[in-house]
Amino acid sequence: MLYSVGGLSLATGGTLGGLALSARSDAGELCVPSGRATWCPEAARTAIDRDQTYSLIADIGYGVGIAGVLGGTV
Repeated sequence: MLYSVGGLSLATGGTLGGLALSARSDAGELCVPSGRATWCPEAARTAIDRDQTYSLIADIGYGVGIAGVLGGTV
């Protein structure tokens, strides 16, 4: 049972990790580096928010997945 939860969580983390990379790329196309700072127009806010949300859920999915696989192994 824990292997199933772990595998599903890892798959979810991988999928959302890919979506986060896509959103980060979208934001990167709109933002302009300027010295040490990066300037982003308001239009990039949606992509940045998606990146942060997907990244957080992906990290949680990886954590739950690893815990599930380790728990199933023990």
